Order: sequence, then structure tokens, then C-alpha cells
Amino acid sequence: LPFTFGICAPSCVPASPFESPGAEIRAAEVEQLLTEIGAIGVAEVMNYPGVVAGDAELLAK
Repeated sequence: LPFTFGICAPSCVPASPFESPGAEIRAAEVEQLLTEIGAIGVAEVMNYPGVVAGDAELLAK
């Protein structure tokens, strides 16, 4: 049975401004994952308050 595996670029690291994951993924890194690494898409956006507020960096991802 054929199986195709793909990765998605994480869109929310950190997931909210209240977390401290030790790193941050910005729009430039998401673009690099899509173009150079071959990610097939962008993973879910968990920071919905940022989307509603129109956070420019979040929307750029």
C-alpha cells in the first residue's frame, strides 16, 4: 500500500505570548521550511487572538 509522508511548517512557536518554548519561529523561517526543506503546507494556527487582532507577523506566516 503506497504511503506519502509530508511535513507542515509550524505556524505558532510559541503558541501564545504566554509560553516560553526557548525558540521562536518567524515568517522567514516558515518560508524557508516551505521553499528549501519541502514542507507541504503550514500547520494550524493556534494563536486565534493574534489572528483576530490582525498580528502582522502571525498573518505573514
